[in-house]
Amino acid sequence: MATDNTSDACSAAWRSALALFDGDLQRRGAAEKTRRAYGFDLGHFALWCTRQDIQPQAVTVRQLRRYAAVLSERRSAPTTVARKLAALRAFFRTLREHGQ
Repeated sequence: MATDNTSDACSAAWRSALALFDGDLQRRGAAEKTRRAYGFDLGHFALWCTRQDIQPQAVTVRQLRRYAAVLSERRSAPTTVARKLAALRAFFRTLREHGQ
């Protein structure tokens, strides 16, 4: 899903969750470009979480806010932050739909 090797450095739980999400995007007919963009954004979030020993099912709102703050500290453009948060919303919606 991710266009780089970021997802390879993530925990097995994150790789599984990312694969589930990508499969769901495929099933819904998402464009390849959309899947790549989501994969890139989510891969970086998954790596950030893996480094903090946070599994997909254990992510809290507070951790999502911290991640958004980290993006802002890195001087990411507001549109970039918004895109990454939109990807995260879609990702966690899919996990919820699949009972995870």
